[in-house]
Amino acid sequence: MECSRSVDFRWQLPRDFLLPEQFRELFCGGFSLSLEALPEHERGRFSGEQTFPDPNDPYDVVWHQKLGVIPVMNGDYLGIDLRAGHQGEIVYLSHDDGSGHGHVLGADLIDFLRRWTPLGCPGPEDWQWLPFTSNGTTMLDPDGETARAWRETLGLELPT
Repeated sequence: MECSRSVDFRWQLPRDFLLPEQFRELFCGGFSLSLEALPEHERGRFSGEQTFPDPNDPYDVVWHQKLGVIPVMNGDYLGIDLRAGHQGEIVYLSHDDGSGHGHVLGADLIDFLRRWTPLGCPGPEDWQWLPFTSNGTTMLDPDGETARAWRETLGLELPT
C-alpha cells in the first residue's frame, strides 16, 4: 500500500543447468501479486467455488470462504482463508485434485512471503513447492534440509 500496488517477477533456469534428481522439476518460479488484479483473481476463485459448490464435501469446502490472491497458471489459486480461527492463512486451492489442495503455506501473507522468498519462490504450482514441506504436512520450511540443498544447488546464500 505504501510502496507498490503490485509485484511481479518470474525466473527460469537455463536448459543446460544440471539439477539433482530431487529438483529436476524445479526449473522455474516467481509470482504475481497485484492489488488492482484482486477483483479478477477473486472472480476466478469464486468460479472455482461455483465449480465445487458443496460446503459439506471435504474437497469442495476448501474453495469456500477464501480470497483468491495469487493465480497459478494451471487454474489453481493461492487464497487467503477468511474463516474464523483460520483468518489470514495462505491456502492452496487446486481445481484438479492436486496434492497440495487445502495445504496451508503460511500463517498469513507476510509469513508466507517470509517462507517462500528464501526458496526463490518456486512454483507456485503445488508440485513445485511441496518438496519444501514435511511430506505435505507443514507450512513451507525455508530452513529445512531440502531448502538448504536447493539453495546450495542454485548458489544462493541467505543474508545473516
